[in-house]
Amino acid sequence: MRLIHVGMGKTATTFLQVVVFKFLAKEKFINSFNPATLTPFLHYAHRGSLSREEIDHLHNRICSEDELLISMESLFGWDPENWEYRAVQNRKIFGKKADILLTIRDPLSFLTSVFVQRIRGGFDVKPEYFFLNESDYKRVRRLVPSDFNYIFNVDKFDLEHLIRLYVQNFQSVTVLPVESINNVVWLKSLFDIDNEMLDKVKKNVLTSSRKNSAFSNCAVLFSRARIKLLKILNLRPVTYPDNAVERVLSQFDVASKKQSRVFLYISFFKSLFTWRSLMENVVQYIFPNSRYKLPPETYLGFKFRENIEFYESILSQLDQNGTLIIQSQKDLDKISEMRRSE
Repeated sequence: MRLIHVGMGKTATTFLQVVVFKFLAKEKFINSFNPATLTPFLHYAHRGSLSREEIDHLHNRICSEDELLISMESLFGWDPENWEYRAVQNRKIFGKKADILLTIRDPLSFLTSVFVQRIRGGFDVKPEYFFLNESDYKRVRRLVPSDFNYIFNVDKFDLEHLIRLYVQNFQSVTVLPVESINNVVWLKSLFDIDNEMLDKVKKNVLTSSRKNSAFSNCAVLFSRARIKLLKILNLRPVTYPDNAVERVLSQFDVASKKQSRVFLYISFFKSLFTWRSLMENVVQYIFPNSRYKLPPETYLGFKFRENIEFYESILSQLDQNGTLIIQSQKDLDKISEMRRSE
């Protein structure tokens, strides 16, 4: 079996990789998990760095594996603009007979987490300059590198369409909402796992610390203030894409300055790692429940309400393992029809 966990990102993917999948590999339950001989090439493939012949060779190597589990949220692609390309590319790499695991999260929580991730990454961006409608997205797309998540085409954020893309390209798609993850019985939908091994996984989940915790509201406020201070002190490149987006959409005039690029990048990334540790280990401890919320006026796409309804429909149709297995377009159509009838 080739099981490919493509994401979505910000859906406990780090937790699954470190606490669940890595543990199963350690216990010899999984023969091959994220092998180092393959994962670097998967990154290159989605960056367009591999030729067609090299992708075919990668595909043949993957298909030669009797049992394989790959878990990489980068396979999914953060920006909805790239979802269709990534799905087709994943089919070319892994083959249509691969089984897909797609972890999902309620739309508002997901979008909030994606935005906060930009702040954690050291970018001074406002929600209105990150979540862009189709028109604004096209205006600024040429200004930012395609490999980085500087902007988000929120008009193309469509959970039903995302699942449909993978149903079209693969033989089986298992949808796992984050609400089901802690109760590890969802593993029964993917593996022939006995109760003894399931109990071991549960114990490991209960005794493991939380991975990649989200920034609280205070951590976000402190981080944005820090970035602004770095700008004032001229310790951060002024040509960052968040400035470019803001210039296009609000006609801001950012003066260019000559700086030592090497010094600026070393200083910035060194302080970033130290700051992230401070936010996660100190500020998060002091203000653990003050979760960041997007401003109520933030534009979240013309399909935002439909996304919420579709997610609720998914939750209402989960099986006893807390998953939803979709193997055809008809299966997905039934979910959509039920949502419309409610």
